[in-house]
Amino acid sequence: MKKDFELKPTTEGRQRFPNLLQNVYGGETTLIAFHRYGRVLGALVSLDAVRMLAGENVSEPARAKITKAAQNLLSTLENSN
Repeated sequence: MKKDFELKPTTEGRQRFPNLLQNVYGGETTLIAFHRYGRVLGALVSLDAVRMLAGENVSEPARAKITKAAQNLLSTLENSN
């Protein structure tokens, strides 16, 4: 099942990095955020997300998917505080 984002502890990120990277690359999930001691420290994102940040052209479906995932992640983080 495709997910727009996942929230993982950093220990799982270290242990499963190759699989998580493949999930993002393969489109299984759009972004994976990593937390430690209740704080989100960073995220693993697709290259299309990096292109968006750099202001480059990205297909509209990819842009919509990345935007939705980012909004859902931020909403989840705001609701957890």
